[in-house]
Amino acid sequence: MYYLFRLFSWQLSWWSERSLSTFASLLARLTFWLFPSRLRVVDQNLQIAFGGQISAAVRKEIAYESVYHFALTCLEFLSVRDGSLGRHVSFEKGLEHLDEALSKGQGVYILCIHMGSWEAMAAGLDRMGYPNLVLTKPVRPRGLGRLVHELRRLNGMGEVIRRRKGDGYRGIVAALNANKCVGFVMDQARPNSPRLSFFGRPAKTNTSFAAIYSKRPAPVIPMYARRVGVHRHQLTVLPEVKFAQLDTQAMSLHVNQVVEQMIEACPEQYFWLHNRWKVR
Repeated sequence: MYYLFRLFSWQLSWWSERSLSTFASLLARLTFWLFPSRLRVVDQNLQIAFGGQISAAVRKEIAYESVYHFALTCLEFLSVRDGSLGRHVSFEKGLEHLDEALSKGQGVYILCIHMGSWEAMAAGLDRMGYPNLVLTKPVRPRGLGRLVHELRRLNGMGEVIRRRKGDGYRGIVAALNANKCVGFVMDQARPNSPRLSFFGRPAKTNTSFAAIYSKRPAPVIPMYARRVGVHRHQLTVLPEVKFAQLDTQAMSLHVNQVVEQMIEACPEQYFWLHNRWKVR
């Protein structure tokens, strides 16, 4: 299986930017044609997040754009085999917030979400002189996971992989002690997560970041990527997050509010296929 994925990756590396974009568009349309239930999930999520602010027609367009950008993110990542994933990543605004946070010498937590290309964001930060690690889970199937980890290393992306209890925390502390950035993808829930307000409705919320922060504080900087073309991305850095109280649920609720702000900035590039508001 690994060699099949590797062959597919090698083939993609020869495609033009236009071909990658066209194929991503085709995949987006096929997704909703073959799996109409997924379109309903996306539409429901958009109704929860934006209510009557946008029409059904606009929701449908955002749904298509969302899947298109997700497909293109995957294709871009798999097609880059020369370590250049972060070559055309630049800061749109807010770099001063990251520099100020790093000047404290405590390391930095980066709060990020599945929007634009989070893979290119990590590679771009490293390429621009901001070493970073991202907390990840093993990718399945195993063959694809092996290729993903290889490509991440090739593109200068560090990972803290949670395989056994305690692995993640030890890797995070070591990175922060070296004054590096540690990325947390904050828009998906873990099993047995509490339900906290997200766009005004209770949603499963990952509280692990708040628990880790309570043990090892460091400046917290939100950041998101926005695609401006194939293999071209701009990063927006938001001001440092200050927590009014060190209570796990209160902190996680605050993080939800920051995530809402990032999603509202570019909803068409957000990964709406994930249902944070599911009953189980």
